[in-house]
Amino acid sequence: MALDRLVERLRSDPALARHVQGRRFEKGEVVFRQGDPSRDIHVLRGGLVKLSYLTHDGKEWIKSFIADAGVFGSRRSQIAGGTSAFSAACLEQSEVLILGYDRFRAAMAGDAELSALFLEMSEAMALKKEVREHDLLCLSAEARYRRFIAEQGDLAARLMQVDIARYLGVTPVALSRIRRRRAESASPLSTVTK
Repeated sequence: MALDRLVERLRSDPALARHVQGRRFEKGEVVFRQGDPSRDIHVLRGGLVKLSYLTHDGKEWIKSFIADAGVFGSRRSQIAGGTSAFSAACLEQSEVLILGYDRFRAAMAGDAELSALFLEMSEAMALKKEVREHDLLCLSAEARYRRFIAEQGDLAARLMQVDIARYLGVTPVALSRIRRRRAESASPLSTVTK
């Protein structure tokens, strides 16, 4: 797996290893905040992190969850030097490796294997993002919920319903109605004809 190979490189390559910081974040702790510069690459080695946007009127919408293992960071901040458009917060105690993007990019410049590894991971993230965008733009809220439960049921069991609603792009009340309709349609009494 590409992530395992990346972690191995971060730990074994002397040019990278001395710049990698391992950090434990507690549940509820923020890794980085929306509006702050965040030019680091974050590699989750255990735990659960949510990436979310806060609107101008204080509503939170969740762009993604990183569960158990994965890479995250603000590409806008890393590449363009701006601030992060979203926040990263831990929903469980989490172990994270942190490396400055500039150092990683410099290491890739002279290393074809590391560049290929980064490309492989970038492609996987792009595919995931494309599916997410499709679902938000083309599927109903109920269809998004069904897909989420079918494909990420184990993750759903670790989340609060309010976070699932924010991920699906609905209010908690709308999610409650979706869940109730699903429960009613699954009930043996709902199949009885009149």
